Amino acid sequence: MLSAVAFLPSSPLLLRSVNKDHRAELEATEHALEHLADDWYARKIETVIIITQSRFAYDDALSIDVADPYLVDLETLGDLSPKATYHPDFGLIDNLQRSSRAQGLPVTLSTEPALPFGCAAPLAALAARIKNLRIIPISTAHQLDAKEHYQFGTFLKHVIDESPKRVGVLAAGDISLTHLAEIKVILEEKSTASLLKLGSELESRQDDTAYRPLATLFGVLENVPARAEILSIESPFDVGFVVATFA
Repeated sequence: MLSAVAFLPSSPLLLRSVNKDHRAELEATEHALEHLADDWYARKIETVIIITQSRFAYDDALSIDVADPYLVDLETLGDLSPKATYHPDFGLIDNLQRSSRAQGLPVTLSTEPALPFGCAAPLAALAARIKNLRIIPISTAHQLDAKEHYQFGTFLKHVIDESPKRVGVLAAGDISLTHLAEIKVILEEKSTASLLKLGSELESRQDDTAYRPLATLFGVLENVPARAEILSIESPFDVGFVVATFA
């Protein structure tokens, strides 16, 4: 069952192992991530579905990754610390794959053990509080539009509702400063129509990794009577970081 929903920044610069020096700029975001992890611990979340852009993504299909273990490999970013590992929820992955195939959705499986960079900081924050966490990484598709991602989100919610486990869904991405104020309002109003109208402006932007994950998250939230609580907004490093939870 769906037990928690959140939107988080994805930049690996949130990690101390990647960014040791510029912590003051991230203070509000760090506190918000700690608060979120405490809340999800209290909710007894068992499985986290994390939706991000990925360097391994497909053009024409969303990708559900399955590997055991998953690895967080940030060596190319200068992080030589031991690699964090996570494990999948095989049962829920199987249900997602079978149901998406039956409905003819643009969804495929991948077996890439290295997680997208955007998973590293959100999962580290949750894993610091929640032990034995199971995850399902889902990568957005480069050439599918926001509406198609939204529709996948509605499907995802249906499959989650059939699960007996307590499932948390998070979308992870960073927002271009040009649209940060607008996205804040869209989150607070949970306005799907306003979000989808931004498609022509955001789908091709390289400095906005949040749009397709957020469209998918709004699909998950369809008909869910939840409003956003903005826990933090910061704009270090010329990009917008937002931590928001829906309750």
